[in-house]
Amino acid sequence: AAGRSRVRRRGGGWWGGAWVAGGKGERGVPVHSLGGPGDDERPMLMRMRLADEFGFRIKTFEHAAPAFRVADELERHGAGASLFSFLNSTQTPYNASMLMHKGVTVSINSDGEGLARDLNQQAGLLMRFGLTENEALALVTINPAKQLDIDKRVGSIEVGKDADLVIWTHYPLGIYAVADTVLIDGQVYFTREYDKAQRAWLEAERKRLTVSTTRP
Repeated sequence: AAGRSRVRRRGGGWWGGAWVAGGKGERGVPVHSLGGPGDDERPMLMRMRLADEFGFRIKTFEHAAPAFRVADELERHGAGASLFSFLNSTQTPYNASMLMHKGVTVSINSDGEGLARDLNQQAGLLMRFGLTENEALALVTINPAKQLDIDKRVGSIEVGKDADLVIWTHYPLGIYAVADTVLIDGQVYFTREYDKAQRAWLEAERKRLTVSTTRP
């Protein structure tokens, strides 16, 4: 209790609130962990031991390039790993499969919009490095939902969950897949057909406005 009160006094803002909630056991705490020099796993071990000492659980290590080296410790602690997409990281591409086969909940992420747009394809690529099709799909669906504690609402297609869905033009883990239709709460939010029509209308409007503003 004394240790937790020290964290409470020193913490402030969102991070302070997260640590206090974690210390009370109300929720797991996410921890940003790129590793250290040479992708050192020791900072991850230190944080898990600190969490054990103060009586809370680290929910997810974010980025976690060296996580495969401490897979057993992650599984025992109950921590997941949200890995950098291996296309923008120096981590081994076997990181996800080694962790998942030890029972660790794994997802993939990217800090960049460009790579974030094709995380489905990058999940598919990891099938070449020890993952099954279902495991690869879980990296970008149910597993991140579990890590965010929203898996009762999203992350899989089940009766009673929010109908947040994407319909793809091709196999969703392949390079030819393009989002054709997006539904949010069961309502159609985007279709490629409507988007193409809007693009054509916007281009025509742009030309009309350009002509009208350039007339003498």
